[in-house]
Amino acid sequence: MEIFQLRYFETVIRQGSLTAAAAECHVSQPSLSTQVRNLEDELGVRLLERKARGVVPTRAGERLLLTTRRLLSEVESCRRDLRRRNFAGLPELRIGIQPFLASIMLPRLLAQFLGGHDSYQIMVRELPYYQLAEALASRAIDLGLSTLARPLPSPAEARELFSLRYAVICHPEHPLARIRRPRLQDLLPHRLALYNDPAGLVERLTQLGDSARQPARVIFSSNQALTVFEMASAGLGAAVLPTLFAERARRRKLVMRPLADRSLQFPVVVAWNHDLPAPPGLDAFLRVCRSSPLPA
Repeated sequence: MEIFQLRYFETVIRQGSLTAAAAECHVSQPSLSTQVRNLEDELGVRLLERKARGVVPTRAGERLLLTTRRLLSEVESCRRDLRRRNFAGLPELRIGIQPFLASIMLPRLLAQFLGGHDSYQIMVRELPYYQLAEALASRAIDLGLSTLARPLPSPAEARELFSLRYAVICHPEHPLARIRRPRLQDLLPHRLALYNDPAGLVERLTQLGDSARQPARVIFSSNQALTVFEMASAGLGAAVLPTLFAERARRRKLVMRPLADRSLQFPVVVAWNHDLPAPPGLDAFLRVCRSSPLPA
């Protein structure tokens, strides 16, 4: 399986036509068709299906498309990375961070870290927590900032910054707003919008619902905490989110009630690859992280 074959495959699906894909890729249509067939032969599945209005992916093709787009994005990111190295002679610090942490805490940390001086070139990649360890291992980032729902595999090394608790966020008139510290079983009767970061939350709610013969009403879930927050703000359900959203909830006139269940509590860590030399500015960045008053 070659990168250029995956690029041809992705272009065919995006264009919906072999002819248009060949034109975009600057190859002949027979050559492009041959490479797609070679890819199908190697994988042992049919990836494309001809329709009256063009070409569409099969179910196997849809699955491959997800991985293909992620890989092509990584390749392009790597290409940009290499072109930008040592820009203006400044040491480069590449930070991977969960999206909600990036919007809530990273700007303040970087302002303190840089101290008004252009001492570093900072490059930020917003990644789901489960991709940060892979990014560290592949050297795509120097530092990772993430909640730690599961231990990071070697060669990642992590230091805890603070502990992150979770809460219910809802409109003031919502029944859960009247409970000072709701338990998980209190959530069962209500429509829920869930953030997928806390490990096992959906499974635990499902087990509680089965034992109480009252299935949990999970109407929306996402690995993007900001999206879940907006769903709760729109009144689609009560959201379960980190307490870092307290200020944002106040601005939207929403109520936040910390969960009584302490097992839904994870450390926020800064991590790096201990098989590599320490990234530039690591000690200074850690000092800023430890000294900055961050809500838990």
